Amino acid sequence: MGITRDDAPEEERFIGPINHRESTWLWVALLKRQMPMQEERFGTLFSRREHIGSQLLTLPNPHAAKAELMGEMRSHIVPSGELDWIQDDSRLLTWLEWRLSKESSYSGFHLPAQLPLKDRLIAAIDTAETGLQLKKATMAQLRGEWSTLLTDKSWEIWCQESKAEKAWFAWTWLNRQKMAWGRKAPTSDNDVFTCVLSAFDCSNYTTKEKAYFLEKIKRGWSQHKYQEKQKKEGKKQYNFSLNQDTNEKIHRLSEELGIHRNQLIQLLVDGEFKERYYSSKHPPHSI
Repeated sequence: MGITRDDAPEEERFIGPINHRESTWLWVALLKRQMPMQEERFGTLFSRREHIGSQLLTLPNPHAAKAELMGEMRSHIVPSGELDWIQDDSRLLTWLEWRLSKESSYSGFHLPAQLPLKDRLIAAIDTAETGLQLKKATMAQLRGEWSTLLTDKSWEIWCQESKAEKAWFAWTWLNRQKMAWGRKAPTSDNDVFTCVLSAFDCSNYTTKEKAYFLEKIKRGWSQHKYQEKQKKEGKKQYNFSLNQDTNEKIHRLSEELGIHRNQLIQLLVDGEFKERYYSSKHPPHSI
């Protein structure tokens, strides 16, 4: 529970020593009853309690109204011990926000805008119009789902193998595929890891489908690094046509020599060039 200041105004003393979660629940309950709650008064706990008390004191029977609200509040607020898994962790909170958005009862309607995300999500749970036992069961289910998500480390391991470079590449790929979900795009190396992981946390893809997308991104990454290397080495991609017979010969030779087709063609051209222009068998040509 909260504390009441010795010199607290009458309105704050009337509502009593309620804590942060309780004061938020009461604030929302009064809003739902069409009471004129002033959002700028929500700021500090003391200001909030004073404003709640002042609104109750305007009612014909404030003590009865307070008793009714307190009883209703106790039947809605989930015990803290059942929410202790909800930590101030960006990845967890992003997933929980997405997951609660799938549950119509947990819309967070009427919640003050200045609430931090963690407090907002807990308040959405507290103020949901469902029974306490159903809330407890839902929280246990969500806790289990989150634990299951954390067992798959494949994305986390791959993204962290190359500092943030791989994570930024994956984020760009996900954006192109319109698969990213969240409040905002990453603004730092720390952000991008969370955003990439959240893109898959906040989806209905199966483990098999997620593995498929990871393989696609890995192949894209390999191609990206290959192109970077080619560019640094002054190499450029060229397109030309070959008849099928020549193409098959190139394929067979490259496999037998254990080199890439591009390398084989370069060796053949370099060899012919050297033979033609620098060999003692032929007179020198002007190049």
